[in-house]
Amino acid sequence: MRPVRFPWISAAVGIAAFVAAILVLGLPGRIRQGESGQAAIQMLDAMRRPFLAIKEAETSLIRTGDVRSAGRELDEAADSASVLLARYRRLAQYNPELTQRVAELSETYAVWLAFERRLFEVYSGSPRAGSLPKDRGGGALFVDERAEAAEAAGGFLATMNRLGDGEEPIHRDIDGGRSAGHILLSLSAFLLLYTFGLIVLFQQWRSRRLWRSRGDLERRVADADRLFRTIVETEPDCVKLLASDGTVLEMNAAGLAMVEADSRERVIGRPVYDLIAPEHRQDYREHLQRVCQGGDETLEFEVVGLRGSRRWMRSRAVCLTAGAWTEGVYLAVTRDVTPERAAEAALRESEENFRALADNANDSIVIAVEPERHVYANRPAAEMIGYTVEELLAKTPRDILHPDEYPKLAERLRKRLAGENVPTRYETVIRHKDGRLVPVEVTAARTTWRGRPASIGVTRDMTERKQAEEERAALYQQNRAMVRRLLEMQEEERKTLAQEIHDDL
Repeated sequence: MRPVRFPWISAAVGIAAFVAAILVLGLPGRIRQGESGQAAIQMLDAMRRPFLAIKEAETSLIRTGDVRSAGRELDEAADSASVLLARYRRLAQYNPELTQRVAELSETYAVWLAFERRLFEVYSGSPRAGSLPKDRGGGALFVDERAEAAEAAGGFLATMNRLGDGEEPIHRDIDGGRSAGHILLSLSAFLLLYTFGLIVLFQQWRSRRLWRSRGDLERRVADADRLFRTIVETEPDCVKLLASDGTVLEMNAAGLAMVEADSRERVIGRPVYDLIAPEHRQDYREHLQRVCQGGDETLEFEVVGLRGSRRWMRSRAVCLTAGAWTEGVYLAVTRDVTPERAAEAALRESEENFRALADNANDSIVIAVEPERHVYANRPAAEMIGYTVEELLAKTPRDILHPDEYPKLAERLRKRLAGENVPTRYETVIRHKDGRLVPVEVTAARTTWRGRPASIGVTRDMTERKQAEEERAALYQQNRAMVRRLLEMQEEERKTLAQEIHDDL
């Protein structure tokens, strides 16, 4: 953050000083006054033309006697003068002294224009304004009106001269505006030089900082390289780099041990295909080419060590295009999966033995990994309730258990899968495909199915046993009734014999 904060703070200080100087010296106001003064001078020069046109209209009237033509000239000049005078009045508001003089000019102009119009009325014989007397008698009227108009014009010209003499404040404003502009340019140039100096200083400071940090960066890179090499060399899996043609570029110690190499020279710079089992070389060659073209793959293959031993390997490979390797390089982490392969083979053999035993057993065997899924059922289990094995595996325990039994057995299965102690032998009722209920006895235990906790159950049909038990119970009840009847008959015979003996006595 410090290299970024330094130039911005310095630049902000310079800009703040620049703005403060502008505000303290009042440069914007002085520049605006100078611009307004320049516009006032130009406007004053522009107003002289319509004022002269008014006087020329009077001269034309006296010379030619054409009231209509001279009147049009007077009206046009008066309209133009009025517009310019109104603009000048608004423009002069920035200077109180100039505003007062423009007001005097407006008053004298109004008087002069009124006498000029009165003069035209006398010439035309029809009054055009009601502000002046209309009758002074004959030719004397024209002489008097000309004299009054001349007097009014003289007053107006005197006011114009006073206004012109009063241009000194305007010129001061103009000079002040120009001076403020020069000061602003000087300050801007100073700010530009200040900014340029800051840039130069910052670049020098940054260069020194970069040179100081370059050594630290190189040391960090060296430390990171040593750390990386240490990690690679202590990695229990094989880490290797291969060129696109299969040449071994790098291999860590674990990889050398896997291929039974006692030195790097026996592997580095040699084709990796010499270490691949012949039946896997073509697959590995195609795999390497796909990876070097930008692929990302995993491959299992068998290697033959330098001492002749065979091992199964699993390589996770990517394409590396960094540093000195401008072309695709094969980078792979390879793990010895020979023990996993042996365990998988043993598991497959164990599963095959289990299936051979279970598929030929007389009892029904079912395996479940969760309350809603069967993963194995043998033929007797399916035939006991009228299904094929495929049909039974498509059913859930909820589908074949009695509705009253399912919640209890599902909870028992959940606890068994969690490792809790639950009864291993119990009786329940399942539903046959034709809808009848089948009483069964279940012996269940916790096991593992393909790496997952599972429950295996051996189920026996208790229909015949239940029928035999019911027959035994009925026979037992029948025998008890016969014995009870025999005892009753013996008791009656005893009472009869006792009565006879009593009567004889």
